[in-house]
Amino acid sequence: MAMHLNSDNFNQVISKGKVMVDFWAPWCMPCQSLLPVIDELSGELEGKAVVAKVNVDENKPIAREYGVMSIPTVVFFVDGVEKERLVGVQPKQTYIDIISAHKINTFHWHLTEDQGWRIEIKKYPELTRIGSQRPETYVGHLYAHTGKYDGTPHGGYYTQDEIRDIVAYAAERQITIIPEIEMPGHAVAALASYPWLGCRGEGYEVWTSWGVNKDIFCVGKETTFEFLQNVLDEVCDLFPGEYIHIGGDECQHTRWEACPDCQARIAAEGLRDETQLQSYLTHRIDSYLTSKGRQLIGWDEIMEGGLSPGAVIMSWRGTQGGIAAAREYHHVVMTPGQYLYFDKRGTDSPDEPVSLNLSLPLEKIYGYDPAEGLSEEEQQYLLGVQANLWTEFVATGKRVEYQLLPRIYALSEIAWSPVARKSWEEFSRQRLPAYLARLDAEGAAYQVPQPHGIREETLEGGCFRFTIRPPFPGCRVYYTLNGATPYDFDREVPDYLEVVVPPGEQRVLKCVAVTPAGRRSMVVTTRLGNPGE
Repeated sequence: MAMHLNSDNFNQVISKGKVMVDFWAPWCMPCQSLLPVIDELSGELEGKAVVAKVNVDENKPIAREYGVMSIPTVVFFVDGVEKERLVGVQPKQTYIDIISAHKINTFHWHLTEDQGWRIEIKKYPELTRIGSQRPETYVGHLYAHTGKYDGTPHGGYYTQDEIRDIVAYAAERQITIIPEIEMPGHAVAALASYPWLGCRGEGYEVWTSWGVNKDIFCVGKETTFEFLQNVLDEVCDLFPGEYIHIGGDECQHTRWEACPDCQARIAAEGLRDETQLQSYLTHRIDSYLTSKGRQLIGWDEIMEGGLSPGAVIMSWRGTQGGIAAAREYHHVVMTPGQYLYFDKRGTDSPDEPVSLNLSLPLEKIYGYDPAEGLSEEEQQYLLGVQANLWTEFVATGKRVEYQLLPRIYALSEIAWSPVARKSWEEFSRQRLPAYLARLDAEGAAYQVPQPHGIREETLEGGCFRFTIRPPFPGCRVYYTLNGATPYDFDREVPDYLEVVVPPGEQRVLKCVAVTPAGRRSMVVTTRLGNPGE
């Protein structure tokens, strides 16, 4: 283990020989990811160099003396003289570190879609040679209907060696990874790779748009089940956890209705319709996974047509699917889109980055109770709660941070805090400022909550009174009335703001919250009009 230094022993230790000092803090997530490496180096360098660490919170004078402005910082000394320093760290798996730091113990990894197959399967190399690549990508949010594409090829996948590294990294942090292989829908990337998997048998291309594609796996062919089982064999070898997710969501049955093989399957199995055909697939895959000692999870659509006995439900289309599953004695993970889809915008501001184009403010997330609607007996089937970050519109790591933070703090309290002890006022006024200060120190991207007491809207009248408050202590709120973007050199919002608009005139009130570190919220715009007589 690395040596702990403080004001009593620091100068003495660094004065002789080679010494490597890690400046860190307990609240710093990158620091925490680096600590195991520091401790490993301590053993590897024993007899050659001293490896030590300094908690900057407990030893601020030392940090000031050596100009440590950000952490982690590693400084190399030889006989008391600084020879080199390294600032910052890029952990192997940044996002696993984030969720681990907030007591999130499961990472659900969505690995296949219409737009790309992202996991290496040795038996089917075309899945990554063809299925992991698309020629271009749709431009604009989901409902924009722009008809525009960026013309830029996009591709990539995880090798099995990379996946093993990630799984091991997560396990060291007590995080279980649940892989998802979508079936029978969201499968176009697989169909493009092996056209015989589809009902049409030809004409498939990796999809360049978002949404729901009607081309799906053909359940009438035994070769489809052979393929899926072979894929799951390799997936189970890579992921040792109990659960395997099979998707099952948003499956249109149009192709099955016109497919002779699927209709023959329906007749042979005595099934009522295509909904029961999907249930047939779920039951077969469930039995196969059970034979391998695993348990199936699927989105709430797998309940339609009859649910297999051991299946676990992820309720995303609201909470009713989860409630219904619990009442049928099935385990449930609550992940309703209206509360826990972190790909949504943080605000209604038109300046928000392109996203699903629906807003999900922090307060709404915090207020969610996953046990609502469940009796005390039914709550025993509630496995937990999950937030989803879909990345159709999330192109960079910093954008991932922006969508996750500080929302993941709210998720942690949803998961671990009893409802009776939750308080939005306490969270937003006391804990949130400390969280954001840590993110500032780490240089992370995050969403700054907007001011309270104002929203995106148009109002009519002659006199308007506002009580606008900062989102948390330490923030300041600035405003303009001429439609200009407010900055911290503009007027600060008073305790009570009164705006008088003469008849026939308009005013555009814009407000922004600015944190102590200078981070800005999205601007809130309220249009004030007086139509007059």
